[in-house]
Amino acid sequence: MDFFSEHFNGRERHTVILLAVVILFGIGLMMLFQNDDITAEPQASTTARPQNTTTADSTYQQKREERRKRQEEHYRLQAEYYDQKDKFYRNEIRHYKALNAQRPHVQPRTTTDEVEETTVIGKFVEHTTVDANTADSITLRRIPGIGRTISASILRYRNMLGGFYDLNQLLECKFFTPDLLSWFTLSPKPELKKININHSGFYQLKRHPYINKEQTQGILEYIRLYGPIRDSAQLSSLGLFTAEDLGRLIPYLNFE
Repeated sequence: MDFFSEHFNGRERHTVILLAVVILFGIGLMMLFQNDDITAEPQASTTARPQNTTTADSTYQQKREERRKRQEEHYRLQAEYYDQKDKFYRNEIRHYKALNAQRPHVQPRTTTDEVEETTVIGKFVEHTTVDANTADSITLRRIPGIGRTISASILRYRNMLGGFYDLNQLLECKFFTPDLLSWFTLSPKPELKKININHSGFYQLKRHPYINKEQTQGILEYIRLYGPIRDSAQLSSLGLFTAEDLGRLIPYLNFE
């Protein structure tokens, strides 16, 4: 204050104070306008967002509607296709029925098995025996107590095994009964169809009645990891078979 008293008179001091107030007021207004601009920008951006969102929603709805129309058209065409297909087959069935009705009736041909079934097959006399590995269907059906069903069961199982090496294996055939064993015999050294265990695929191994799915997978996995199986002892070490199961299977395996 001493500075103002020494250099300015009363009127000049009032003028300086007034100018200072005006300057401060101007600076305050400038700062206020700057704050308004800063706060106005986010508001502008926030007001623009709904417009963009509305546009995106509109585009999505339009695409969704187009997709729905395409699906409806696809289903419509598919329904028409199946309807036409059904009509076509119905017409074909009616056509063939009409043709069959016009044809003269022809007695259907009978197969060899049907002829054999209608004729009396001479049965073997007591104490007759047949080789279980070589007997055909007609020979098997000449055994008392064996008809078409049991003979087919024996032949099918014999083919799956690769031949019988023990007569008791016949008991594993479906419908086969112990009283029928007396009609069969085996050659001293039956010829068996063997499986090369190191060169057989999954289905070839699993097809054998003495090898199940888990054992087949274990064998193939072992060969893949460690190489060929050389003998029955190595196969036994896999732990996949019991001693009894392995004894039944070994005659059918080839390790070469």
